[in-house]
Amino acid sequence: LLPRADGHGRALALEILLATPFVRDLIKDENKTPQIKDAMLQDNLRGMQTFDQHLVELYNQGHISLEDAEGSATSPHELRLMLTKATGRGF
Repeated sequence: LLPRADGHGRALALEILLATPFVRDLIKDENKTPQIKDAMLQDNLRGMQTFDQHLVELYNQGHISLEDAEGSATSPHELRLMLTKATGRGF
């Protein structure tokens, strides 16, 4: 839960991983578990999303501040890259 940008309440930020056959195979092989994040990044059509992707969405919708997004990000650098790609301006 992150403070809302408007100062009223909190915004829920979450990560969604679906147990697709591909993800199950990645989980079974401990050498492939680092690939799970890539699977989440690429399979958003099924509803998967990383925590940082949701932070970008919440920021773009005006629900959270940039400071809170960066401070909560799994990877602040990747978050800034996603924000730059989404908005066309640097962060």
